[in-house]
Amino acid sequence: MPLIADNIIVFLFRTFLRMMFRYECQSWSRSSTRIQEAKAVEGTMYPCTQVRYTYTVNGAQHEGKYKRGFWSHDSAKRLASEFTKAHSLTIRVSPNNPERSYLLEEDQLWWQS
Repeated sequence: MPLIADNIIVFLFRTFLRMMFRYECQSWSRSSTRIQEAKAVEGTMYPCTQVRYTYTVNGAQHEGKYKRGFWSHDSAKRLASEFTKAHSLTIRVSPNNPERSYLLEEDQLWWQS
């Protein structure tokens, strides 16, 4: 039972963080980016998909990361494979700090949650 409670707490915390970032980046400008790597993180108790991407703002190149947690490793692998097929993404970039970026699912034309 403690393991289930632990997973629920982590899931709720991740959901809260995503909601907070979603709210903050709504007014940020959109930018296209290239995927550098998309993978399902193996060997962890909390399955997740991690995506690393690069983008350019005012001639300077930046790197960003996106991470999404799941209940199962299979779900994380499935999403990682979808990112691999996409090759490019639309991200939101902070106008005050171009090193801050966030990926919103609804900005991706190929995304089907």
